Amino acid sequence: MEIYGWAAVIVAFIGALSWVLVTALKKVPAVCKEASKAVRAVRELQDEIRGPQRQQVTESPSVDEQRG
Repeated sequence: MEIYGWAAVIVAFIGALSWVLVTALKKVPAVCKEASKAVRAVRELQDEIRGPQRQQVTESPSVDEQRG
């Protein structure tokens, strides 16, 4: 009978772990979108700080443009 108790604990632990992982993994795309927005905003701010003359000299295609 003791083995049924341990089996129930193990099944409950695996179920809880699965639920936590699924919940966390569902949030990954939203976090990635927010991170992309933040990176773009920082790049725009850097370009704004550098000024137009420096931007013309060092301008290269962004990662988004390279990926197509």
